[in-house]
Amino acid sequence: MNSTINYTIIIPHYNIPELLVRCLRSIPVRSDIQVIVVDDCSPDAARYQKDYPELSRPFLEFYSTPKGGSAGRARNIGLQHAKGKWLLFADSDDFFVENVEDILDKFVDAKEDVVFFNKRTVCSEDITKEACRSSWCEQGIQEYLNTGNETPLRCYHFAPWGKMIKRQLVEDNVIRFDETRYSNDYYFSSCVGIKAKTIAVHDIPIYVVTVRDGSLTDNMYTKPGEVESRSYVMLKVHSLFYANKYPVDFNTLYHHLQLLRNIQSGMIYYYINGIHKLGVRYIDIIYKVFPDYNKCNKVKLFFKSVFSMYSEKSMDSFINCK
Repeated sequence: MNSTINYTIIIPHYNIPELLVRCLRSIPVRSDIQVIVVDDCSPDAARYQKDYPELSRPFLEFYSTPKGGSAGRARNIGLQHAKGKWLLFADSDDFFVENVEDILDKFVDAKEDVVFFNKRTVCSEDITKEACRSSWCEQGIQEYLNTGNETPLRCYHFAPWGKMIKRQLVEDNVIRFDETRYSNDYYFSSCVGIKAKTIAVHDIPIYVVTVRDGSLTDNMYTKPGEVESRSYVMLKVHSLFYANKYPVDFNTLYHHLQLLRNIQSGMIYYYINGIHKLGVRYIDIIYKVFPDYNKCNKVKLFFKSVFSMYSEKSMDSFINCK
């Protein structure tokens, strides 16, 4: 029996066991492929291994999170048990392409820290129907192939799937997922891309993304707490870019600040200060996001109340800061 584990595939799961089984059936059963499923407190998790024989297959390990609400927490538990030379990630409602075994064997000895692949997208209810989701993946690969520009893949390939990652890279840099409910994979993926010394890019689909009603990416920014969670992570990610001399997408940060305007004043204060630390003057942040600041007393009063609650300085003193 082969004692070398070449690949660890980590799959977080919550309450969609039939789709999880579909995902598992797309993964070869081999001694050099460690499969880790981490259940995020599904109501019937205690019965899964009895009800679904695929969860008792060889070389599969099944764990549970201590509390639910985060695929990031589940993935971090998977990382604690990972032994493979390469890390791959899958969402439980997605699956791998039919020839994934050939692709893995072809790139097992790749020298790069990260190998990026393309993906396909289908409807979850009918996988014969093509769909559209995460088009930035194809765009990033095409830009690299056309121009050699690595930045979109290193910085903005936010999903952990669709790539092989050297586990040594993750362990040496202590890279982990945020344990937020939303966007928990953004910082991990960007950190992996930035810390990788070398990357390889291949226009070969290795993974099939599905479009499904009820998923976390369905109707984005409409669920309770989602705007705050995604905004917090986005600022953290762009602070990582800034610290590593990668370009910061300020328009994205301004967009999140605009979304936060109707949520909570404390988060707005935190966000304005976060953007300021990236080298933008307070006055430029305010006027960029709220061009009616000087013309609308309602907007002025709102910001003055925010700063009076969370700062000893007045709004006017902040506006005049460089």
